[in-house]
Amino acid sequence: MTDHPARWGRAELQRVGAPWRPGATLGGLPDAPGWHRLEHTRTFPAARFEPARDALHSWQVHRRAGLAVRPNHPRVGVGVFAVLWLGPVPAPVQVVATVDEPDRSGFAYVAVHDHPEQGEEAFLLERSGDVVHAVVRAVSRPATRWLSAAGPVGVLAQHVAARRYLAAMARSGRG
Repeated sequence: MTDHPARWGRAELQRVGAPWRPGATLGGLPDAPGWHRLEHTRTFPAARFEPARDALHSWQVHRRAGLAVRPNHPRVGVGVFAVLWLGPVPAPVQVVATVDEPDRSGFAYVAVHDHPEQGEEAFLLERSGDVVHAVVRAVSRPATRWLSAAGPVGVLAQHVAARRYLAAMARSGRG
């Protein structure tokens, strides 16, 4: 695992008072009082691990989940910056950690600049026997007044997005 977080992502987590180290969501949900914690998982056949890995590391999972993605590099890597577009709303992120092992692959990014949320989100694939366990974890809180005002609707949207990411991973390698 690469644990040399990108400068902006690390600085952003410090600025917002995040009580975890960058990339921690790749290993589980950090203890973060006052922050919303999310974890969704899905399993699918191990034969789809390599296509899912490629889709994840080329931003295709995000695109297939319905986001427009404008990265500064076509492949995920520590320090890569991307603007994810949620309709007309930009959500800038920076990758702060990656893991790419024979049976475990993924990355974590931090919301930066004018993202509507503060926090970190991780996307992980783990192959075990004949199945892949796909995981999306996030620790976040609103960074804008409009998202704070949305209350549970904003949280629900994050859960829906996590499920869409997992569905996109699971579809990788099909026909």
